[in-house]
Amino acid sequence: MAVLTSCMNKDARFIIGSPDGNIVIEFGISDDGRCLYDIYYNDSIVSKGSKPDLLREDGNFSSGMKLLSASGTESVKDTYTLYNGKRRNCSYEGMRRTFHLINGNEQKIDIIFQVSNDGVAFRYFFPDSAPRVKKIEKELTAIHFPDGTKAWPRPMTNAKTGWNKDQPSYE
Repeated sequence: MAVLTSCMNKDARFIIGSPDGNIVIEFGISDDGRCLYDIYYNDSIVSKGSKPDLLREDGNFSSGMKLLSASGTESVKDTYTLYNGKRRNCSYEGMRRTFHLINGNEQKIDIIFQVSNDGVAFRYFFPDSAPRVKKIEKELTAIHFPDGTKAWPRPMTNAKTGWNKDQPSYE
């Protein structure tokens, strides 16, 4: 596997692999406190130097981040039934790892990665409680694909169009 972005702190790199080992994420924090991750498929780079960043109305979670701790990698399994679609009985298996971070204002955020045999996902979680709802001002997450990457994007639909004002549906 290739080495994560050269500006990455060598002491703060973490690996998460899919159950079959074909997909691997390497997560770390740069010397200036930016969270970065690389994605590999069969040892080939899929995404390099991608950033899970956001700005909340009361805090910056895109730079100046410090790692408090990282969970171990845990197995995730789920089965569920769909009443519509190509398959009725579905099962999911993946690996999960949570990174507990803090920004320059001592505000906490968790970034939770989950890797299955056919995909990668992550989500943000704010572990602190607050008396009022806090709003996300900007989603700055960026995925950097290598030059020459091919994709088949769909045109973006206008919000709240279509039947029952349900679009975009992301199906």
